[in-house]
Amino acid sequence: MVLHLRISYYDTSLAGVPMGGLGTGSFEIGPDGRFREWLIFNNRPWAGYGQPQWFMTPDDLVFFLRIEPEGQEPILRGLFTGLWYGSAEDYTYRGCGPWVVAEPYHLPWAKGVEGVEMDVRYPRVTLSYRDSLLDELGVEVSLDAYSPLLPGDLKASSTPAVILRFRVTNRGTSRVKVSLMAVARNLARSAGGRPSSEVREGPDWTAMIMSACCVDERHPMARGALAVASLGQQSSGAVGSVDSSNRPQLVNLLRRLLVDFRGDGTLTGPSSMTSDLDVFSAVATRPIELTPGSSEELYWAIAWHFPNHIDASGQRVGHYYENFFGNVEQVISYIFENKHELTARLEAFSSAMYDASYDDWVIDLVTAQLTSIPKLSWLTRDGHFGLWEGGPGCCGLNTVDVVLWAFAGVINMYPELVKVAVKDVVRHILRPDKHYYYELFALGFHENMSLYREMLRKDPSIQNDPAKFSEAIAEVVRRTGKDPTGRVPHSFRASFNLIDSYDRNDLMPEFLLIALLPYYATGDREYLRSLWNDVLTVIDGTRRQHDSRGTGLIEHYMPSDYEGLSRVAQDAAEKGLVPGFYGGNVVKLLFSGPEFVMNSVNTFDTFSLLGVASFTGDLWAASLRAAAEAASREGLARAEELRQLSLRAYESMVKLLWNGSYFDDWYDPESGLRDRAILSAQLTGEWYLQVLGLGDGVDSEKVRSALREVYRANFRRWEGLLNGTYPGTPRPSMVGDVEEPNGTKILNRVSSQADTPWTGVEFGVASQMLYEGMVEEAMEVLRSIHDRYRSWGLYFNHLECDGHYSRPLAALAIPNSIAGATYDGVRGELAVAPRLGGPSFRGPVMVAGNLLSVSYRREGCSGSITLKAVEGPGLRLSSLRLDFKGCRASVKYNGSEVPLSYVKDGELGLSRELMLRPGDLLEVSLGQ
Repeated sequence: MVLHLRISYYDTSLAGVPMGGLGTGSFEIGPDGRFREWLIFNNRPWAGYGQPQWFMTPDDLVFFLRIEPEGQEPILRGLFTGLWYGSAEDYTYRGCGPWVVAEPYHLPWAKGVEGVEMDVRYPRVTLSYRDSLLDELGVEVSLDAYSPLLPGDLKASSTPAVILRFRVTNRGTSRVKVSLMAVARNLARSAGGRPSSEVREGPDWTAMIMSACCVDERHPMARGALAVASLGQQSSGAVGSVDSSNRPQLVNLLRRLLVDFRGDGTLTGPSSMTSDLDVFSAVATRPIELTPGSSEELYWAIAWHFPNHIDASGQRVGHYYENFFGNVEQVISYIFENKHELTARLEAFSSAMYDASYDDWVIDLVTAQLTSIPKLSWLTRDGHFGLWEGGPGCCGLNTVDVVLWAFAGVINMYPELVKVAVKDVVRHILRPDKHYYYELFALGFHENMSLYREMLRKDPSIQNDPAKFSEAIAEVVRRTGKDPTGRVPHSFRASFNLIDSYDRNDLMPEFLLIALLPYYATGDREYLRSLWNDVLTVIDGTRRQHDSRGTGLIEHYMPSDYEGLSRVAQDAAEKGLVPGFYGGNVVKLLFSGPEFVMNSVNTFDTFSLLGVASFTGDLWAASLRAAAEAASREGLARAEELRQLSLRAYESMVKLLWNGSYFDDWYDPESGLRDRAILSAQLTGEWYLQVLGLGDGVDSEKVRSALREVYRANFRRWEGLLNGTYPGTPRPSMVGDVEEPNGTKILNRVSSQADTPWTGVEFGVASQMLYEGMVEEAMEVLRSIHDRYRSWGLYFNHLECDGHYSRPLAALAIPNSIAGATYDGVRGELAVAPRLGGPSFRGPVMVAGNLLSVSYRREGCSGSITLKAVEGPGLRLSSLRLDFKGCRASVKYNGSEVPLSYVKDGELGLSRELMLRPGDLLEVSLGQ
């Protein structure tokens, strides 16, 4: 049998894992071992809009390992694959000149490893380096990299650093010496400054600290520094300068550096330098001798401190980490002084997430979305929190209709940040003093526009006098009653002082649910009271503007999406009949009527809703129900009125939209048109009620029937759960653009939002299915997401209108759904009723910034339930609601018996309130 050389290629280059802290910016670790997409410098697109500013490239920070077998010359291996500062074209077509740092002719002893294996159990990423030399010597090398994300701990989570723990093991038969070196280019020159680098020693560390000299005070890098630090005073370092545009000079400098390191494992040369050229720094650990069977851990850190974060309004908002760290040296010291505690907590976090009786791929899918926190988050010096809708740099921060899903996951990690985000939205609720948004959206209603035109004919000066104009609009609103007060902003435009629009009517119920989320999660009564008047303002405004027919539901007016804009206007423009300025959006809007400004768009931007719709109807009914319950508990105004409004909304939903098996997408009482699309997100409000622990508002059998239809009609194994399909109508992806079968003549286009899967919606629907007991369907949806994104090599980068989309953070709700877990922070009640595992279940539960490890074993009235607190500030418990009835129960807290005040249908009332903190154990024993 003849064996041939076989080369298999799997494209995993897109599977980079974002690393960093909460609001610190991030970089990615790629499956090739390289560091890339550096967004730690307040650079675009993380800091705002526009083309990316890549101050650093994947070649600008690399690690080299020196290996000296006993009695042999040392050899170097770069802990990355591929070439360093070069390409295959350079060494093939540029002759024998110095165009590539290392290749098989000039430096055969220094090259990247042959392969890297990546294992991700976020917030830990493990890289195992594979190479024939390492195999021959019996040397194993790996890296554990940690993002400092910990539930409920804002200080640790907002640390601007990534912890690196290299492990070198000698499994051979001879002694070897090893040393590790990091080499980095100071990025200041590419940012328009002069690089200034220094090798500096701390109490027990050595670091190369790279800063920028002579940059403008408004530059994002001003007064900042990046550091790569090695734990241990015996480390050595050196700096040198070169014109990187001169490739031979660059190559020769780096070759000399490698030779220096190869010699004895230490570095010699200047320890500091400021130059007009590029400056390279290097730090190397002291050589370590490993006897056969021995192992050594080498701690490093990549740390940064760039306080000059300036938002789109020109305000320096800074970073939350400035409250704890005054410079990068303090970050390094914090990391190394607390390395064992931090890594132990991060390992415990990861281990508890994966300590489950169900398959690891489920948790892979969940923890993969945690990477969106360092990638997308802002956390300013004053504590304002935001998530980019996607990208980062896509659309805006805290896009309300998107974070509806994202915050259902974030609330489990950082409830305080959801409160902050809600308060920022509250500041921008539309009121008469919000010029000229108020006037614009007042004129969006045809009744107001008609009256304004009449006033303008009588007094043309109105449109030229700002004060008179505002007075005229106020008068119009008084006469028509169409007051836009209470509308909710869509998103923040790279500043918490700038918003984009108030054009969507789904924003109002979505805001209400988001606003109530922290109340139910934490029981913070003062928080609820502080915004109750704003809640009522939004409710009253929504009813006033979007229920003219008295259905009790939210109404949509044309145009209500971007596909619903006038095809007549488009036809006229294409034929040149409406040239120039008038061929643009102005004519599209005027021809699309009856409203003059879009004011009933929804999160499905190109899926038009007309009249009353199941999606916004259910959000509205659920938000009223949640508000009524909160008001009732706290004795706040209008509780009974809100309850009646909710009942009325649910009644109308069933009457107008229920078709016997699911809720129609929409129905327009005015025209009589009806859309029978099966929308996957049609009962998102019911999902939110489950997350809040309030149960269904719609009859549960109707909910399950609708979800069964969603699964039957919209699920495709290798495509996912589509947003919506029309029964009996071919999909655009099968036949091309088709008209929606609803009488509107709107096109359902190829790759439209209806005919595509959004993973955030998929996670939400899967979570809802789990709560409703539809376990098989839910797991199929989740499996599809897992396989689909893995096969694309985009496991850590879920797409919607841009990459790294924030909606999929809803995945953080999945473990709770599997455990059937909800937490009522007002009552201090934790409910657990596992959906997977039969009589035996084990898995994580994350509520209100606390992570619990739950073990559940039960056969009839025999069994036990244990709750171990792993991480978080502490969970207040007054009662437990468990999945048993008619059984005797006893409770122990850290081994001590806790008397029960009552036992009723699986609910256990504790005689005293408990606080579960990390390490605490609560045990429930069942009996006959």
